[in-house]
Amino acid sequence: MVLFEARSAYAKFQAAKNLAKIYETGVLPQAQAALETARLGYEADKIEFLDLLDAQRTLREFQMDYFEALANTEIALADLERSVGTGLLQ
Repeated sequence: MVLFEARSAYAKFQAAKNLAKIYETGVLPQAQAALETARLGYEADKIEFLDLLDAQRTLREFQMDYFEALANTEIALADLERSVGTGLLQ
């Protein structure tokens, strides 16, 4: 039972860690680039103000998802440490 709990906690930790990395290296930079493109488009009078706001809202949502993934990583690490009975990272 303890081994199953440890494996499950480790899998959750790895999944949360991988998701946070995807947001950090892929999703957030793309959303920031999209916002910058929207800002430039708005300044050049190529897009509407609502499109600019939508790009900013999308970036904020992705940032919140990223922080949620980071929090889930810490929660999963705490569950893993509890299941093995010792601290793993200092």
